[in-house]
Amino acid sequence: MSKRKERKFHARQTIYTITGIILVIVLFGAAMIFPTYYSRLYDQNKLNRVFFTDVNVSTYETSYNSFAEKLHAIARAWSGGGELRAVRTNELEETADRAELTRTVNKEFQILFDLTVLNKKIKPKEKRLTQCERYTVYETKETGGMKGISLWKMVYENSKRKITVLLDEEYHKIYYMEICYHHPESVKDNIIGQIYDYDKASDASTAVGRVGQYGRVIDYCWPLFMEYYNIDSYKEGNFNGWINEEGDTGIMEFDEQYQITFVGILDIGEDFQRYRIGIPLEKMIQI
Repeated sequence: MSKRKERKFHARQTIYTITGIILVIVLFGAAMIFPTYYSRLYDQNKLNRVFFTDVNVSTYETSYNSFAEKLHAIARAWSGGGELRAVRTNELEETADRAELTRTVNKEFQILFDLTVLNKKIKPKEKRLTQCERYTVYETKETGGMKGISLWKMVYENSKRKITVLLDEEYHKIYYMEICYHHPESVKDNIIGQIYDYDKASDASTAVGRVGQYGRVIDYCWPLFMEYYNIDSYKEGNFNGWINEEGDTGIMEFDEQYQITFVGILDIGEDFQRYRIGIPLEKMIQI
């Protein structure tokens, strides 16, 4: 082999080696970057798409025409003799964008403030998010069960307050919220509507009895939450609702036979003040 040909051979070999090294670097970089990019892209669209996981860990996209239709499905399964179960989907929790979820919760709290359900703005922060779990609710029937309903359970907590929210993944509606103040001041922090007119000299045991225009939280919140849930959008059948004369609950009834309970409760103790409003799915399904 001539020296000229030998130089060309070595030059090509050097080029091939450098090209190979560059390709390895590019592939390694892509392997490192792509999962992060995909996760961000998935998270941006996640709240507008609903998935549920069956016992074989197969994933199917599901949808309802309205949030009211979801309430109907829950009522039908609950009062129709069926049993509801909740499956936690850990793999989707790991890729969840907690900042985006918190923004969604804050947006819903703003809507509730605009509806005057809340008379003060509540803005939980992502750094206070101590619990973030995703569940799929389904009916335990071999055939004919309701389509899966995906929701998030989030808990925000600091030294003064703990907020628990059950948030629908598809329509972003709050099924249930619990707002608890630790060691409240003698003048109670009235956050639900313009309901209570507390006497500064009253203690916790008598403050709950000093009410203004409305006697109970449920009396005030019931019509506002029906508006928030947009119950009028339910067109597949008929809907009726009423407040129990005794207790702190309201009844949602679909098609004159399927019922679920709505609660509106204020609990006051010597060292806490807690509002519980919405559909108590945790007790119904044991989330």
